[in-house]
Amino acid sequence: MNQNKMNIAYKQKGVKERVTGRIKYVSDLYVKNVLHGKFVRLQCGRAKIKNINVNKALLVPGVIKIYTSNDFANKLPYFGPMIMDQPILAATETKFEGEPVAIVIAESERAAIEGVKKVKIDYEVLPAILDIEQALSPNTFLIHNPKSRGKNPWENTNIMGEWKYEWGDVDAEKKKCKYVIENTYRAPFIHHFALERYTCIALPENGGITILAAIQHPFVLRQIIADMLGFSISRIRVKSNDLGGGFGGRGYPKIEPAAAFFAWKLQRPVKISLTAEEGFMVAQREAAHIKISTGFNKERKIVFQDIVLNFLVGAYDDIAPKVVSKAGFLAAGPYRTPNARIIARGIYTNTAPSTAFRGFGGPHCSWAVEGQIDQAARILNIDPVELRLRNLPKKGETLIPGAKPVDGEWASALKKTASFLGWNSPKKKWHGKSIAIGIKSTVPATISYARVTLNYDNSLTVYIGTTEMGQGARTTMSKIVSQCLSVPLERISIILADTSNVPFDTITASSRSTVCMGSALVLACNNIKDQLKKIVAEIYSINSESVTISDGMVCYNNKKITLSNLLKKRFGRHMGEITGEGKYEGLKDSSHPLGGPTPFFEVVVTGTKIHINPETGFLNIDKVVNVSDAGKVINLQRAIGVDEGGVTMGIGAALSEQIILDKSGHLLNGSSLDYRIPTIADIPEEMITLYQENEDGPGPFGSKGLGEGGILAVVPAICGAVYDATNVYIKEIPLTSEKVWRVIHQNKNR
Repeated sequence: MNQNKMNIAYKQKGVKERVTGRIKYVSDLYVKNVLHGKFVRLQCGRAKIKNINVNKALLVPGVIKIYTSNDFANKLPYFGPMIMDQPILAATETKFEGEPVAIVIAESERAAIEGVKKVKIDYEVLPAILDIEQALSPNTFLIHNPKSRGKNPWENTNIMGEWKYEWGDVDAEKKKCKYVIENTYRAPFIHHFALERYTCIALPENGGITILAAIQHPFVLRQIIADMLGFSISRIRVKSNDLGGGFGGRGYPKIEPAAAFFAWKLQRPVKISLTAEEGFMVAQREAAHIKISTGFNKERKIVFQDIVLNFLVGAYDDIAPKVVSKAGFLAAGPYRTPNARIIARGIYTNTAPSTAFRGFGGPHCSWAVEGQIDQAARILNIDPVELRLRNLPKKGETLIPGAKPVDGEWASALKKTASFLGWNSPKKKWHGKSIAIGIKSTVPATISYARVTLNYDNSLTVYIGTTEMGQGARTTMSKIVSQCLSVPLERISIILADTSNVPFDTITASSRSTVCMGSALVLACNNIKDQLKKIVAEIYSINSESVTISDGMVCYNNKKITLSNLLKKRFGRHMGEITGEGKYEGLKDSSHPLGGPTPFFEVVVTGTKIHINPETGFLNIDKVVNVSDAGKVINLQRAIGVDEGGVTMGIGAALSEQIILDKSGHLLNGSSLDYRIPTIADIPEEMITLYQENEDGPGPFGSKGLGEGGILAVVPAICGAVYDATNVYIKEIPLTSEKVWRVIHQNKNR
C-alpha cells in the first residue's frame, strides 16, 4: 500500500488500531478474579464414554472444579440457535471429534491446561459417519435417537431436514429436451480460519450474566443463553468486542453457553479461550454433494434444471436448516428457468457442526450451475458469455415464482467483467479464462433499530446493534449519518453491539447491515430533523413545514442558524440534546418459503485468467475481475477490501482448503500449519474490483449489500478457466496441483 492510500485507510474508523495491533480482542481483556475453563476432548469422530477419572486432575494446584455430564443427572444444559440439541458436555457418547466430555476450571489458564492432561477417560472408539454414502445407507446407524428428534418425516434417518422447490413440469420437459447436461459436484468441509481465537468471558453480576464475546449476533446469543438458563432476557447482557474476523463462524454460540453456565454456577467470572487447533473442532462450512441436470433448447435457452443438493452438516443442527433451505431456494442460479425441481437436504455426519459461512451455501450452488453453463457452451457451440447473456433475466422480470423481481442490470455487470478481463483476447497453450456469476438473497424479515443523539456541541452519538468485524461498519454507518445531518465524520461516535446499551438488531450477517441498519439510521436522522423543525417553529412562531435543513444549517424566513446555535437557543448552556430513533423492518410473508421476500439480491460476476504448469499441475491465477451489483457504494475503500477478501477466501476453497479426516473422524490437518489457506503467493497478480452502481437498491442512497458477494463465483470461475486450459471440467474441489496434474496426464493418454 502506498503512503497516500495508507493515510486514507487510517482515516477509516478502527483501521489504525487493527494494523498496529492495538485493538483489544476478548482474549486481551482483564477481568478481576476470573477463572479459566479448558475442555477435555477425545481424538476421534465418535466414541462411547465408559468412565471419566478426575482424581489426579483435581490435585493439580489451582484446579478448583472439574465437571462431567455425571454432575448434572438429567438436567444437562443444551443450546442451539434453531433447536436446543447440543449439550455443553457430551454424556454417554461423543458425536464428533472435540466434542467436550469434561471441563476443568482453574485459577489460571496454565493450571487448567495441566488439569486437562491429568483427566483419564476410558472410552471405546465407535464407527463414524463421514460422507453421504455412509449417512444415507439403509444399513447404517443413526447419529441421533429418533425419540430426541420429535415427530418429523426424517426421524428414522440421518437426514436433518429436506426442502423442496418446484415450478413448471421438469419430467415432461426432460423427455423432449434435446440437450441435457448431467453432472455431480463435490466439495469438502472447510474451516473459517479467522485469526482471532474463540474466546468468551462470562461474569455473574446484577442478578444475571454479562457475556463478553467475539460474537456476530449478540442479541441472538442473549436469547439462547436466557433459554438455556431459564432466565428472563433482561438478566442477560451480551457485549461484542470488535472481532478479528468472523465469516459466519462467530455468528452463533459455540463456547459461550458453557462459559455462561459455569460462571453462574460458580458465581465467579469464567473465561474460556480455545487454541487455534481447537477452533477446528467447533465449527466448519458444510460439505456438499450436488447432482444437477440442465436442459437447453435449440435457441440455447435453459428449459429446465433438476437439482439435488445434499449438504453434510455435522452432528448438530446449529444454523444448518436455514443454510440448506436458503441455498436451495436460489439453487437454479440467476438464470431464467421455466421449469425447476430443487431438493435441498441437510445430512448429519460425525463431524463438527456446520454453521454459517460466507455465502451461506450460495458458493456451492453457483459452482454447480455455472459448471453446467460452461460445459453446455461447448456442447451447444456457443460462447460461454453469450450463453449467459441469453439466459439472464432483465430488471423487473420474475426469477422465481413468488420471489422478488430482478432488481439489477445483471447483464451489464457481465459485460463489464468480460471487457476488463479481455474476454476476446487470444490465449496461449495451458492458459485459460472463464467468467461465472454468483447470486445470493439476503436474509428476509429482519428488524434493525437505530438511535442517534445530536449533542449540544453539534456532535453525534450513534447507537446500533451492528458488530464490527473488519467490514467497516463504524465508517459506513458514520458516513450515512454524516451525509444525512452534515456532521463531519470526526464528530461522530459509534456505540456498537452491547445489548444493554444499544437498540435491537437481528444479526450482523447476510450482507444486510448497510441496507437494514443503514435505513434505520436514515429514519433516525430524519426524526432529528423533524424535531429541529418543530423547535424552530416554536421559537419563531412559524410553520414547521417552511423550515428546511441542509449542509448543517437550519433555514427559516430567509435566515440560517447552525445546529449547535439552535440547540443553545432552545436548551440554554449544556442543558439538552435531541435523540432520534429509526426502525427498519423487513417484509414478512408466512406463505413465502423463507418467511418473506429478500430485500435485495446480491449478485456478482467474477472473471479469471490462469495458467498451468503441465509438468507439476501448479495453477497460477494471473488475473481476477470482480464486478458486484452494488446499487451505490457508500464506503468504497472498505467495499473493495471486503470483496477482495472474499475473492481470496474463494481461491482457498478452489485450490487448497479441505478438512481431512481419517476413517475414525480424527482431524489430520486441524492446525494452522497443516491447513492450507491462501498465502500472498496465491494472490492473483492482478485483481480488479468494480461495481455496478445504478442506485437501485433499497438501502441508503440506493445501496445494496456487499460482503459475501466476493466469494460467490470464484470457484466456478477458476474451475471454468481450468476447463478452458485442459479441456476437462474437474467436478471435485479443491483443485490441488496433484489433481490438476492427473487430469492433464490422463487426458494425454486417451
